[in-house]
Parts: sequence; C-alpha cells; structure tokens
Amino acid sequence: MVYQMTEQQQLTKILTLLEQANSRLDKLDQDFQNTNQRMERMEKDAKETNQRMERIEQNAQETNQRMERIEQNAQETNQRMERMEQNLQETNQRMERNAQETNQRMERMEQNLQETNQRMERNAQETNQRMERMEQNLQETNQRMEQNLQETNQRMERNLQETNQRIEQEVKRWDERFFQLVKEQGQTARTIIIAAASVVVLSPVLGTVVDLVSRLASR
Repeated sequence: MVYQMTEQQQLTKILTLLEQANSRLDKLDQDFQNTNQRMERMEKDAKETNQRMERIEQNAQETNQRMERIEQNAQETNQRMERMEQNLQETNQRMERNAQETNQRMERMEQNLQETNQRMERNAQETNQRMERMEQNLQETNQRMEQNLQETNQRMERNLQETNQRIEQEVKRWDERFFQLVKEQGQTARTIIIAAASVVVLSPVLGTVVDLVSRLASR
C-alpha cells in the first residue's frame, strides 16, 4: 500500500508538473500570439519557437505514452523537465531581448522616417525654388529673345532701307554713265561722219594741190 501511495504521489507530482508545463506552454502560446500580432518581423523567430513548442508537445505526448515506464524514467523526465524549464527561461529571455531589439529597431525606423520626411520636405522646397528660378530665367530669356528679335528686325529693316538706297544710287549712276556713253558715242560718230565727208569732198582739191606741188617741184 505504501508503495502504491508513493507511486500515486509520484504520478500526481508528475501530472502536476506536466500540468504546470502545459499551463506554461499555453501562456507561452498566448505570448507568441501577442508578439506575432505586435511584431510582423518576428514571424521567423515565432515559427522557430512554434516548431520547438511542437517538439516539446511531441515529447510530452511521448512522456504520456511512456507513463507505464515512469519508475525507470522518472529521473530522466525530471531532468528533462528541468532542461525544459531552462529552455523556457532562455526562450523567455530571448523573446524579451528580441522584443527590446524590435522596439529599438522600430524607434530607429521612426527616426529614419522622420529624417526622410524632413529631407523630402527640404528637397521639395529646393525643387520649388529651383522651378521658380527656372521660370524666372525662362521669362528673362523670353524677354531677351523678344528684345533681340525686335532689334534684329529693326536692323534688318535698316539694312534693307540702306541697301535699297544704295541700289537706287547705283542705278542712277549707271543711268548717268549710260547717257554719257551714248553722248560720247554720238559725238565720235559725228566726228567720223564729218571726217569722211570732208575726205570725200576735199579729195579732188587735194589731188590738184598735189599735182601743182609736183609740177612746181619738177620745174
């Protein structure tokens, strides 16, 4: 009877330990779910812990199946439970560390977002200022182009007027030269005609004069 009571007590102790372990595992599941809802980037770690928890559950099932051998494996199960508690403590510590790291990362990300927003605002202001300067430059260039076009048009008109005047003057000069050449050609033609007529008229007189001169010379 005493031996049976000790076995029952050991069984109850083991069951209580298992229940405590199960309750702890349930709490850990809840903690994992909460952390998964809060942290999207810790899914990998949560998956690994879930896999570990599944392994632990498999070990618990195996221990339940091996309850018939509890007398031999009681010490081993106690040791395993201690190891499991250590592992749970380590996992809790790791989870706390990961939570702190994720919080730090979130703070850094918020700071980076604020800095990027400030930089974007600065860039937007600079781009707006540059666009305003470009618009001013475009207006100035358009005004300069219009002034240059007006000046060039005025210069072209002046040059056209000057060239027209020069052409008119040259035409007048060439007309005067042409009239002078016509006059000179008319005068030369008159002199030629007069000389030819005088030669024709005076040729017999000259012939007689030559005869007289020759006779006088012979005498």
